[in-house]
Amino acid sequence: MAKRKERIQNPEPFDPYGADHAKTKKRSKAPKQYQQEEKLIASKISSKIMKEALLQQKEEDEAANDKAATFFEEIPKAEEADGDDIDEFAGFSETQSQFAGYEEEINEEDEKLMEAFLSKDAGQQKTLADLIVQRIKEKDSSVASGNTGLNFILLMLSFILILVLSVFSMFSLSAWR
Repeated sequence: MAKRKERIQNPEPFDPYGADHAKTKKRSKAPKQYQQEEKLIASKISSKIMKEALLQQKEEDEAANDKAATFFEEIPKAEEADGDDIDEFAGFSETQSQFAGYEEEINEEDEKLMEAFLSKDAGQQKTLADLIVQRIKEKDSSVASGNTGLNFILLMLSFILILVLSVFSMFSLSAWR
């Protein structure tokens, strides 16, 4: 067997820029105003600031509550001389609609799409779960009658067909949206 040569390993890591590059220099310029560290405020001053802020908050809350209370107060009505002013109103009457004579027009393409998605039968539509339960009941009845092999295969094929059709219909409906 051939002898293996030992690798020579350098104990110091490789530094392509040299040792001088890694050293940082101190900043020669004075720090700008936004770079200066924030100084702490004395606790007495901060407690006074907090008390004033709470007082201002209470005053604002009271003012807001007063505005809300006046919003719901009853406004005094001016006295009416007679009821003749109401009869002279030239606007809509109570029975007249603002949308009189307006009918929404639906074009033929939209009608065809609606007919495709809405069933004309008022009866209940079968869901995928209903179809699966129906097939399982058919299988149970066929097991009781004794034709298990062929009926089971037909049941599984119909189940797979139902799943494929439901997935296909989901993708085709999502393409319309």
